Amino acid sequence: MPLRTASAVSTLARWLGPWAAGSTPRGVTRELVPIAATARAARTVAASPSARSAWAYVYAPPSPRGVYLVLPGLHFLGPDDPRLDRFCRVLARAGFLVVAPFIRAYGDLLLDASAFDDARTALELAKARAAGLGLPRPAVFSISFGSALALELATLTEGGPSRVVVFGGFCEFLPTVRFALTGRADHDGVVHTIARDPLNSPVVFLNALHALDLGGDRALLAAAWRQMVYRTWGKMELKAPGARDAHAHAVAAELPPELRGPFYRGCMLEEGGLAWLEDALARDAGELFAFDPGDRLARAACPVSLVHGREDDVIPYFETLKLAAALPASRLDAVHVTGLFSHTAAERPTARALAAEARTMIGMLLTLAG
Repeated sequence: MPLRTASAVSTLARWLGPWAAGSTPRGVTRELVPIAATARAARTVAASPSARSAWAYVYAPPSPRGVYLVLPGLHFLGPDDPRLDRFCRVLARAGFLVVAPFIRAYGDLLLDASAFDDARTALELAKARAAGLGLPRPAVFSISFGSALALELATLTEGGPSRVVVFGGFCEFLPTVRFALTGRADHDGVVHTIARDPLNSPVVFLNALHALDLGGDRALLAAAWRQMVYRTWGKMELKAPGARDAHAHAVAAELPPELRGPFYRGCMLEEGGLAWLEDALARDAGELFAFDPGDRLARAACPVSLVHGREDDVIPYFETLKLAAALPASRLDAVHVTGLFSHTAAERPTARALAAEARTMIGMLLTLAG
């Protein structure tokens, strides 16, 4: 193993292992820079409060050995999420210049096709930084729904990334959505019931709002569901049964009576939510199914590595197994399913689990170090 790779692995192990206890490395600079926006992206999200301009954070170590483009998931904070900011600083501390863009539609909690444009323009920024430093083409690391964007970039035959690492990604859109609402996942003909994150339900319905069978002001309902997300995300204690109810009641109290039932149903605090959603998607899914990787997987033009937490309560790890089966064998670089990292850090591994996962962790770190 080259010395610089060994040093990167050592640094990643120091800061990404459970023993780091959430501490953040120093010695990394972060700069907010504009990224070019395509005309289509500007038109599509022109009405959105986060659409005024496209930006990215660039994290720079003293002497970069490579470049990463880190694509966030569906979160209103984007790269300002403290967990993502910390991860980018760790990558930079290991010797990588990191470009972390604000995917504007994702910041508004929307699955909109403009997200693919933002990802491509962010890749151009990362490539320009790599070229300016005399470094190889950037690698891409994606989180959660960022996987759809990363797998699109992986199909680029000219000017694409050197490789793609997908963390907590998905292969099939509808099963992922059903899991988010029910905690049930079908794998190899067996239905598994897994703890789900109940705080995500409003975002699922927000993205189907245009097609939901609904009377009343849709903009008011959208604002209420967003408010529920702003109040609850990132608060692990609110995942417990009944813990979020007070927040839901406070938001519902501000709505006209005809929207309170739909609001609760979209929070999965009233019966009938799943059928309501599936009826809407059958009527008009809009651009949502553009986020299903589909035939992009067969067209992957660079190595793809897959990482997933076994206890993920947002996207079940079965989705990564599906991705592994669908990717061409010549493009599948590695698969790591681990008990050490979940989607939202909801669990804490035991000492026995740590020992059992040591080999998997080493493999993940080698994947990240490139």
